[in-house]
Amino acid sequence: MKEDDVVKMFINAVKEDGFYDAEFIINGCFNVEFGYYDLNASISFTDAKYVKAWKITSSFTEEVVAYINDEKSELIYYFNGIYID
Repeated sequence: MKEDDVVKMFINAVKEDGFYDAEFIINGCFNVEFGYYDLNASISFTDAKYVKAWKITSSFTEEVVAYINDEKSELIYYFNGIYID
């Protein structure tokens, strides 16, 4: 994937979330990192299943984060930084 495609997917996820004023987040800069993501990280007693992935956050807040599968161009994980009890 190209970084521009990663940013577009992140912007769409923020817009769909609806919690934040999307304009505040999407009109800024982005921190984009390429690496590996373990799809089984939260599952106990399983082998690691690594995929090439992008991590992206907004330069305004690192609490809003998305991980995107590079090979499938799919959103792996999105978190808006809000915990609700």
